[in-house]
Amino acid sequence: MIRATLDTPILVAGLGSRGASYQILQALAAGAFEAAVSVALFLEYEDVLTRPDILKERIRDLTVEEVVEALDYLAGLFYLAQPIYYQPKPALPDPGDEKVLECVVRSQSQYLVTLNQKHFQEAASRYGFQILKPGDFLNILQRSTSWP
Repeated sequence: MIRATLDTPILVAGLGSRGASYQILQALAAGAFEAAVSVALFLEYEDVLTRPDILKERIRDLTVEEVVEALDYLAGLFYLAQPIYYQPKPALPDPGDEKVLECVVRSQSQYLVTLNQKHFQEAASRYGFQILKPGDFLNILQRSTSWP
């Protein structure tokens, strides 16, 4: 089974558009792959996706209540990464990305789906995962699974 960690902007785009990020959420719902999450990363999803500016500018068709409902649904689909009991030394240029990296490493995700590839390049080499844009991840799903 393919396991990937989704960076927060992928969920923002997935709930706010009908592009590749939306299709990734559809593939997750169809069981085409496992999306790993940690408690810290899920809390970030919730924080970012319910911000008034994000709702106004990026997720215009949904209310806060609908976003929370979508997150509740997704929570039932996610693979929960092992609890993180230590704080590794910072490995990324943006400290905000550390919880994403921790989830990738602890869940042993094969892929990190992100729009921010540059910040994760060195960590990907060190920890052995691939960094993919949403469209590239969809191509992998289509080649590796029965998902359309």
